[in-house]
Amino acid sequence: GGDARLGDRVLKYLQRQVAAYNAANVGAQIVLTVLDPLEITSFQSLMNNPTFFRSDDDIPADLKEIQAKIKAADGYIVVTPEYNHTIPPALLNAMDNFGGSNFAFKPSACVCYSKTA
Repeated sequence: GGDARLGDRVLKYLQRQVAAYNAANVGAQIVLTVLDPLEITSFQSLMNNPTFFRSDDDIPADLKEIQAKIKAADGYIVVTPEYNHTIPPALLNAMDNFGGSNFAFKPSACVCYSKTA
């Protein structure tokens, strides 16, 4: 049994930790938004034409929603498998398609995991 992807288990752990933090810190809440590329079909089109090169009318609705979430976020936590001591190129490509200015001057963290130690 268990999760099909190891990342799902890591994400659940992170969600439990954030829930515990939120329970202990009533005044400072962390809101997690999960953006899973496997659940967002428009991510496939990003490989050909980045969002920041498109006109607003040409951006699919789900990508506009993600872009708005990125802009509105106070910070980011990326949960990803480790790939050659860094994040996978596909993840970097997906993030790059929204343009660096959307992520600028916001704290971030990366939780990388591997099947082997």
